[in-house]
Amino acid sequence: IGNISTQMLKEMRLLLYDLRPLALEQDGLIGAIKRRLETLESRFEVKTVLEVDENINVPTRIEQELYRIIQEAINNTVKHAEADRVIVRLRQAREYLELEIEDNGIGFDPITSESGDGIGLSSMRERAKSIGGTLILYSLPSQGSRINVRIKLQPKINEETFELPPFIK
Repeated sequence: IGNISTQMLKEMRLLLYDLRPLALEQDGLIGAIKRRLETLESRFEVKTVLEVDENINVPTRIEQELYRIIQEAINNTVKHAEADRVIVRLRQAREYLELEIEDNGIGFDPITSESGDGIGLSSMRERAKSIGGTLILYSLPSQGSRINVRIKLQPKINEETFELPPFIK
């Protein structure tokens, strides 16, 4: 009972932290992720790593959904994975933005877990879809889990060299 109570208290504190979206507004996506991972380390004794491309540029409309996906993935790690390491990677290559969240926990069978009552995975998929992305989950029992979100970004227009099509001129 003592262990269950302690775990419930930790989860409640993590949920309360979720109610403060100011971190995203104040620190931007990268700063908010850093804060989230620091909280995970201090409260759950989990080693975390954040790997971010140097020149990453995440559109504002995408930041909140990515942050919520990360929150849900971390919550699942805390509740189910028994992991002691979490890695969050954020990369940008040409017109794609890629988020990866990986843990070294106990893993699970995604087929049987998705058909259960939990809404975490479907919620993350819906969030990814809402920003034009896809979410793929990789996991096997005793081999950890990895979530990969890939979003196609709108190409940037160089206003100096942009020309209207001839039929619009």
